Amino acid sequence: MKRIDWLLVPPARDDSDDIATLMVEISRIVEQASESPLSADDLERLTNLEQLYATASVSPCEATGAPQVHDDPDWESRVIDEFADTDTGLELEQYLKLRRTEPDCERCPYASPYSLFPNEPCEFSAGLLAALGKPSVAAAVEVAMAPREMEALATVLEASLSDAEGWPPYRGVDVDDYIRQAVFFLRSWAQRGFSIRAEKLDELSEPIAVVDGDGADARVLH
Repeated sequence: MKRIDWLLVPPARDDSDDIATLMVEISRIVEQASESPLSADDLERLTNLEQLYATASVSPCEATGAPQVHDDPDWESRVIDEFADTDTGLELEQYLKLRRTEPDCERCPYASPYSLFPNEPCEFSAGLLAALGKPSVAAAVEVAMAPREMEALATVLEASLSDAEGWPPYRGVDVDDYIRQAVFFLRSWAQRGFSIRAEKLDELSEPIAVVDGDGADARVLH
């Protein structure tokens, strides 16, 4: 089965923000880095572009009003237990202060239960859709989708749940639940103006190579 992740492409915060151009430039630098080491100036430019992109776009947490850790009445107990199992140089009070206003992905209703390692709750691992043998669906899984295409695919998947043929079983996966979650992912994000970029992880480029100040190569994963 191919490893295909649906990555969210956020909408611009303002109509005047050209985040598409920012993404093209970010992608250009990343592609360049896969071929030769980035200079310190190029790395700084990449960092600045990514910060601009984050500022100019609406994050998934903002779009959904995702809960923060401190919204849970038992948050302190949870985080203390988490701290005990975390390898960190922070003191407990520092860790509590850091975590209290972070997104609470465990309690967010929009977090995807079908996201493979590394677990990104705002992504969906769509490779199974391509492996289940429905050509009309498989063709749509591996391409970028705007909200309109996401809604259309969600409708097709939803209708397929009541098909006489149904979906074939797959290695212990609850396929019907998987399809329902794919429908929810597509529809809920499309309604908020998000698009999807399909990333095939077996086609990823090499890690970004950066020339450090001493002229030696350092590796930075992207």
